[in-house]
Amino acid sequence: MKASERLVAARKFLDDPQRWTTGVFCRDASGDPVHWHEADRVASCCVYGALLVQLNQLEEGVGTPGDHIEACMLICDAIPCERGEVFKWNDTHTHTEVLAIIDRAIELARSRE
Repeated sequence: MKASERLVAARKFLDDPQRWTTGVFCRDASGDPVHWHEADRVASCCVYGALLVQLNQLEEGVGTPGDHIEACMLICDAIPCERGEVFKWNDTHTHTEVLAIIDRAIELARSRE
């Protein structure tokens, strides 16, 4: 799975505003925080959490760690903030702005493939 495909999957997941959250990486259907590794319980994520959930696919043989790292780095490149501050950026912006950043990261990924 290419980085652009991981980003498209994250975008598709977060397209529904009910699947986007702030304050934590992931939440369950009750709104309680849940670890991203428990993908079957994840109901909503922040932008970075949506990428973290995809790490579960690596264990199932889909893609490579490099693809995942590249997707994360592209999100960082698209966001006007310091690396490692993606979760803070997510928490101070709107759902529409988050989707726009993912779209920008997808464009960056496709231009580099």
